[in-house]
Amino acid sequence: MASNDAQRRVDTLTRQVRGPVTVAAIAESVSAVLAVVPVIATVEIAGLLLNGHASRAHLWTWVAVAAVALVAAALCRIASSVLAHLADADLSLSLRMRLAEHLARLPLGWYSSDAAGKTKAVVQDDVAGLHEEVAHRKPELAGSVVAGIAVVVYLFVLDWRLALAVVVLVTAAQLIRNSLTKKIIPAYGAVAGASARMGSAAVELVQGITVSKVFHRASDDAEATPGTAYGAHARFRQAATDYADADETLTDNIATLRACTRATVAPGTVALIILALATLLLGVWDARPVNVIAFLLLGLTLFDVTTPLYLHLILPRLGIGSPMPNKAQTMAERIDQILDVPEMDEPADPATLPTGGGARRVSMKNVTFSYDGQRTVLRDLDLELAPGTMTALVGPSGAGKSTVGQLLARFYDPAEGSIEIDGVPIASLDAQRLYGTVGFVFQDVALLRATVRDNIALARPDAVQDEIERVARAAQIHDRILALPDGYDTVLGEDAALSGGERQRLSIARTLLADTPVLVLDEATAYADPESEAAVQDALSELARGRTLLVVAHRLHTVVDADQIVVLVDGSVAERGTHEELLDAAGEYAKLWQLQTTTIGARA
Repeated sequence: MASNDAQRRVDTLTRQVRGPVTVAAIAESVSAVLAVVPVIATVEIAGLLLNGHASRAHLWTWVAVAAVALVAAALCRIASSVLAHLADADLSLSLRMRLAEHLARLPLGWYSSDAAGKTKAVVQDDVAGLHEEVAHRKPELAGSVVAGIAVVVYLFVLDWRLALAVVVLVTAAQLIRNSLTKKIIPAYGAVAGASARMGSAAVELVQGITVSKVFHRASDDAEATPGTAYGAHARFRQAATDYADADETLTDNIATLRACTRATVAPGTVALIILALATLLLGVWDARPVNVIAFLLLGLTLFDVTTPLYLHLILPRLGIGSPMPNKAQTMAERIDQILDVPEMDEPADPATLPTGGGARRVSMKNVTFSYDGQRTVLRDLDLELAPGTMTALVGPSGAGKSTVGQLLARFYDPAEGSIEIDGVPIASLDAQRLYGTVGFVFQDVALLRATVRDNIALARPDAVQDEIERVARAAQIHDRILALPDGYDTVLGEDAALSGGERQRLSIARTLLADTPVLVLDEATAYADPESEAAVQDALSELARGRTLLVVAHRLHTVVDADQIVVLVDGSVAERGTHEELLDAAGEYAKLWQLQTTTIGARA
């Protein structure tokens, strides 16, 4: 049942090219039938020669028939290959465009999950992996089925007794191979598992070698047993030994499979059996000696011709099934896993914000949120961001500070409650209007492999150079850009690399140019060194001017001038007020402040 579901998934993904693939399969089937014609012509020519009544006209007629069949078979096969590969190219393009459009509509929060790391492999490798299914498996399977039927029918017409013997021989050989192949599958799994364990042990060995040498444990470690704390060398040796053993077992199984297969369907074996049976038939029953030629020519190739037929059609109906996994099914499953990710709900009739420029009012009312539906991260959160003010979110790690910023940027939607800008729920805004209103600078800055100019002008590609330089100066990054090899034309990631603080300032310049009235800053100085932190703070001050600002902060000294400081504990608001008010309250904020100032003083 699971296999049927997996194949239905493949069929669904490839439905759009079913027409051309079917035509390719028909062309391949015609080619397979025509390929049998030269054998028939050979048998007929041999019969005419043996009877001694052959005329040149008859001989040349069969030669012409064979030649025409060969040419027609080649043309049909070429047509089949071209059609199938064009269909595969169309499918690959269509699937990649479909994936790209779907990815563009996913919640931004999805890209921060582990699933995002699989996207490249799916779009590039798994889509390309369907090539075998579309361009080869289906047409070749159709050709194999038709060729097998044509060969068997022809052999039965010539002599049903010899044909039956050949079919039994090929069936027995396929069953033997299938049985042996089933034993190989676990061996492949054992090798894969052993390889993964050896890789992990190698990483552990390399990562721990410095510590082992520094603390003089390298020699002890080499003698340690795998279960001890210092057994990285021993664990690697054991993993390498396990891999070698698994690989040896796999090699033995493969050698046995090849030996048995070659022994049962080797040309010499098949020819010997056919000749022995033919000799018996000629001595007991009336049989045409010339028919032996057809059995020798077709019987030797019947095993290879019918292998896909046995693996994909006959054996599954016998309850045996194909022992080899279908890679296309696995790849289709991974593609569907991305296509099945729910898209961010877009309003059918998008709302508009009240007219007028300047800062906006942000309201969060009774917001409750959970990432996994099990653990509640935010609970009944109420938060009001007045226009043109700065609100700082502080609190211990895991309190939900970054989650608040991500909800405002609609990386996720809350399970309960609402988030509004000037009284308009953000869920009722289309993505373009929302991200034209809410900008964000997170601690993990994403820069494109493009010029500095293009990175800054990402939100406004039509921005002129003067505008780009203005925001770069405001973000305290202009002088650093001019020091790059090609200035604003420097390609980041190829011609130059920026430090953490410089990347933050470039991101701030980008956000300044976007000019959104609401800003979310999630620990924008996290990767800045002490020297560049001042420059980043100056850039942030310029960025905050005249805007509604939500700042997620871990370093409390960076938000002492905030209009409102909100302390989150376990997803709920524990305190709110100004820096001085919260210190006077001697609550959670005062404890955090005392802890950080004491730590900073001790370091000084």
